[in-house]
Amino acid sequence: MRRDEGKCVMSSAKACLELIRAPDGGQISLDWFDNDSSSSHPDPSSRPTVLLLPGLTGTSRESYILHMVQQSRELGYRSNPNPNYQDQILTLNPNDQDQIPTLNPNYQDQIPTLNPNDQDQIPTLNPNYQDQILTLNPNDQDQIPTLNPNDQDQIPTLNANYQDQILTLNANYQDQIPTLNANYQDQIPTLNPNYQDQILTLNPNDQDQIPTPNPNYQDQILTLNPNDQDQIPTLNPNYQDQILTLNPNDQDQILTLNPNYQDQILTLKPNDQDQIPTLNPNYQDQILTLNPNDQDQILTLNPNDQDQIPTLNPNYQDQILTLNPNDQDQILTLNPNDQDQILTLNPNDQDQIPTLNPNYQDQILTLNPNYQDQILTLNPNDQDQIPTLNPNYQDQILTQNPNDQDQIPTLNPNYQDQILTLNPNDQDQIPTLNPNYQDQIPTLNPNYQDQILTLNPNDQDQILTLNPNYQDQIPTLNPNDQDQIPTLNPNYQDQILTLNPNDQDQIPTLNPNDQDQIPTLNPNYQDQIPTLNPNYQDQILTLNPNDQDQIPTLNPNYQDQIPTLNPNDQDQIPTLNANYQDQILTLNPNDQDQIPTLNPNYQDQILTLNPNYQDQILTLNPNYQDQIPTLNANYQDQILTLNPNDQDQIPTLNPNYQDQILTLNPNYQDQIPTLNPNYQDQIPTLNPNYQDQILTLNPNDQDQILTLNPNYQDQIPTLNPNDQDQIPTLNPNYQDQILTLNPNDQDQIPTLNPNDQDQIPTLNPNYQDQIPTLNPNDQDQIPTLNPNDQDQILTLNPNYQDQIPTLNPNYQDQIPTLNPNDQDQIPTLNPNYQDQILTLNPNYQDQILTLNPNDQDQIPTLNPNDQDQIPTLNPNYQDQILTLNPNYQDQILTLNPNDQDQIPTLNPNYQDQILTLNANYQDQILTLNPNYQDQIPTLNPNYQDQIPTLNPNDQDQIPTLNPNDQDQIPTLNPNDQDQIPTLNPVLQFLFVLVLQFLLVP
Repeated sequence: MRRDEGKCVMSSAKACLELIRAPDGGQISLDWFDNDSSSSHPDPSSRPTVLLLPGLTGTSRESYILHMVQQSRELGYRSNPNPNYQDQILTLNPNDQDQIPTLNPNYQDQIPTLNPNDQDQIPTLNPNYQDQILTLNPNDQDQIPTLNPNDQDQIPTLNANYQDQILTLNANYQDQIPTLNANYQDQIPTLNPNYQDQILTLNPNDQDQIPTPNPNYQDQILTLNPNDQDQIPTLNPNYQDQILTLNPNDQDQILTLNPNYQDQILTLKPNDQDQIPTLNPNYQDQILTLNPNDQDQILTLNPNDQDQIPTLNPNYQDQILTLNPNDQDQILTLNPNDQDQILTLNPNDQDQIPTLNPNYQDQILTLNPNYQDQILTLNPNDQDQIPTLNPNYQDQILTQNPNDQDQIPTLNPNYQDQILTLNPNDQDQIPTLNPNYQDQIPTLNPNYQDQILTLNPNDQDQILTLNPNYQDQIPTLNPNDQDQIPTLNPNYQDQILTLNPNDQDQIPTLNPNDQDQIPTLNPNYQDQIPTLNPNYQDQILTLNPNDQDQIPTLNPNYQDQIPTLNPNDQDQIPTLNANYQDQILTLNPNDQDQIPTLNPNYQDQILTLNPNYQDQILTLNPNYQDQIPTLNANYQDQILTLNPNDQDQIPTLNPNYQDQILTLNPNYQDQIPTLNPNYQDQIPTLNPNYQDQILTLNPNDQDQILTLNPNYQDQIPTLNPNDQDQIPTLNPNYQDQILTLNPNDQDQIPTLNPNDQDQIPTLNPNYQDQIPTLNPNDQDQIPTLNPNDQDQILTLNPNYQDQIPTLNPNYQDQIPTLNPNDQDQIPTLNPNYQDQILTLNPNYQDQILTLNPNDQDQIPTLNPNDQDQIPTLNPNYQDQILTLNPNYQDQILTLNPNDQDQIPTLNPNYQDQILTLNANYQDQILTLNPNYQDQIPTLNPNYQDQIPTLNPNDQDQIPTLNPNDQDQIPTLNPNDQDQIPTLNPVLQFLFVLVLQFLLVP
C-alpha cells in the first residue's frame, strides 16, 4: 500500500500506519506523523521528512524515538513514529530494571512478555488474546501458574522453580491426566473427575501416601505404596476380580480374602509365623496347605474339595492321618512320626496295598480283600510266619520263608511268570520249568549228574549251554535266542557247525574236522569277509553282499575267473585278471574317484568316463583315430582341448571347469570368442579376425579392466562393476562420452572429458578426501562441497561473480571468507569454529557486527561504516568494558553486568542521558550529567559516605540527606527561595540537648 494513494492501514488525527509489501514477500511497516499543523512548513509537498530507524528490538514507542519526534514537531518536520499504532507490540526498556510491561490495548493478539529485569513480576494474561498459554516467569521462583480462562484445552504445567506447587486441574480440559509435581514431596495426587479411566498412581515422593482407588475406574488394581512400610492393602470395591496380595513391607499383616473374587487362593503370609490358613469359602477347589511356620497345626480337609488328599503336617509329631471321606481312591500312608500306628485299610480304596508299619514290630500283615493283585510279602519281624498265597493276586511269586528249613517251594498256579528256584536244602531235586513262566531259564541242579539240559520253549532269548556232565550232548540252537552263537561240542567229532539264523553278526568258521566243507556266508552278518576253504580247490570266491567295503580278490586256483566288483565297496578299484586276455575293464560304479585306464590287450577300446569320478581328465585313446573327445561332466576343472584331426571343430567350454580359458580355434576365422561363465578371472581377448567385435566384460572377473577394441570406433567403455578399483578412461574416438565414476573405486578422483565442453564435474561420493574442482569451461558453475571431505575449505569460483560462499559443515575450524565480488555479503560465523573472530565486510556499509557465541573472550568492536550501531556486550567476556560508539549520538551507555567494578561514564553525545549507578560498584560516587538540565541526583545506596550534592541546573531541587551519612550537615539549595531548612536528625537531637541544658537553671 502506497501512502501517496492516501491509504493507511490505521490512522488518527495525527498519525498514519503504512504497510509496504517487498518484492521478496516481506513487509515493511512505516509509522507517519505528518505534522499538518506545522507553521514553518504548511505545504505538505515541501515539508521536510525525518526518517527514524529504531534498533533491532525497538519500536516507534522507544523513548529516544519519541524524543526526536517531539523535536521534529517543534521544527515543523514530518516524522514516522506512530503512538496510535494499533498492532504495535510493547517491548520493555532494557534499562528500566523495575518496569512492569503493560499491554498495548489496541493490539488484540499481543502476548505479554516478562520484564527479564523484574525478578518478582507475575505474568498476566492478555484478555484480548483468547488462546494465549500463560507461561511462567523464570525469575519468580514461587510463582503459581494459573490457567488462561480463554484457552479451553490448556494443560496446566508446573512451575519448575516452585517446589511446593500443587498442580490443579484445568476444569475446561475433560481428559487431562493430572500429573504430580516432582518437586512437591508431599503432594497427594488427586483424580480428574472428568477423566473416567484415569489410573491413580502414587506420588513417588510421598513416603506415607495411602493409595485410594479411582471411583471412576472400575477395574483399577489397587497397588501398594512401596514407600509406606506398614500400609494394609485394601480392596478396590469396583474391581471384582482383584487378587488381594500382601504388603511385603508389613511384617504382621493378616491376609484376608477379597469377597468379590470367587476363586482367590488364600496363600499364607510368609511373615506371620503363627497364622492358621483358612479356606476361601468361595473357591471350591482350594487345596488347604499347611503353614510351614505353625509347628502344631492339624491339617483339616477342605469340605469343598472332593479329591483333596490329606497330607501330614511334618511338624506335628503325633498327628494321626485320617482319610478324606470324599476321596474314594485315597491311599492311606503312615505317619512316620507316630511309632505305634497300626495301618488300617481305606474301605473306599479298592486297590490299596497294605504295607507294614516299620515301627510296629509285631504287626501281622493281612491281605486287602479288595485289592486283587496284592503281593503278600512276609513281615521280616515275624520269624515264624508261613507265607500263603493271595488267592486274589494272580501273579504273586511265592517265596520261601528263609526261616523254614524244610519248606518245599511250590508254584503259584496263578502267577504265570514265577521263576521256580531250588530249595538248597533238597539235594536231589530236579528243577522243572514253570509252564506258566515264558522266559524262565532252566538251570542245572549241580547235585544231579546226568541231567540233560533242555531249552525252555517259552524263553525266547535263552542261550543253551552244555551240561558238562553229559558227554554226547549235541548242542542245538535255541530258535528263540536271536543272538546265540552256536559252538561245537568238542566231544562230537562230526558235528557240522551251522549258523544261527537269528545271530545277525555271527562269523561262521569251518569245522576243522570237516575237510570238504564249503564255507558259506552268514547272510545276516553285514561285514563278514568270506575266506577260502584251502581244502576246496575250485571254489569261486563270491562277495559277501552284506559287506559294503569288501575288496574281492581272485582265487589263485580258478584260472578263468573274471573278477567282479563289489557293488557295495564304494572305493574299490577293479583290477584285470592277468589270465583273461580280452577282459574289458569296466568301471566300479561305486568308486567315485576311479580313473579308468585302458586294457593294453584290447586295441579298440573306447575309453569312457567314470561318471562317478569328479576330477577325471578324459584323454584320447591313441589307438582309436576318430574318437571325438567329450567332456567329463563330472570333472570340474577339465580343459577341453581340440582333436588335432578335426579341422573345423569349434572349441566349446567345459561347463564344469570354473577357470577354463577359452582359446580360439586358429582354423575357424570368424569365431567370436565368448567368455567362460565359470571362470571368474578370465580376461576376454579379441579375435583379430573379427573386426567389429565389441569387447564386453567378464562379469565374473572381479578385477578386470576393460580395454577398448581398436577396431570399433564408437565403443563406449563401461566400467567393470566387479573391479572395485578400476579407473574409467575415455574412448578417444567417442567425442561426447561423459566420464562417469566407478562406484566401486573409493578413492577415484573424477576428471573431466576434454571433449565435453559443458560437463559439470561431480564428486565421487566414495572418495572421502576429494577436493571438487571446477570445469574451466563452465563459467557459472557453483563449486559444491565434498560432503565426505571433513576438512575441505570451500574456495570461490573466480568466474561466478555473485557466488555466496557457504561454510563446509564438516570443517570444524574453517574461517568463512568473503566473496570479493559480492559487495553486500554479510560475513557469517562458522558455528563449528569456536574461536573465530568475526571480521567486517568492508564492502557492506551497514553491517551490524554480532558476536561469535563460541568465542568466550571476544571483545565486540564497532563497524566503522555503521554510524548508528549500538555496541553490545559480549555476555561471555566477563571483564569487558563497554565503550561508546562515537558515531551514534544518542547511545545510552549501559553497564556490563559481568564487570563488577565498572564505573558508568556519560555519553558526551547524548544530551539527556541520566547517569545511573553500577549496582555492583559499591563505592561509586554519582556525578551529574552536565548536559541534562533537569537531572535530580540520587544517592548511591552502596556508597555509605556519599554526600548528596545539588544539581546546579535544577532550580527547584530540594536537597535531601544521605541516610547512610550520619554526620552530614544539610545545606540549603541557594536557588530554592522558599526552602525550609531541615536539620540532620542526629544534629537536631544534639541541638535539642544543648538547648535544654542552656535553658534549665
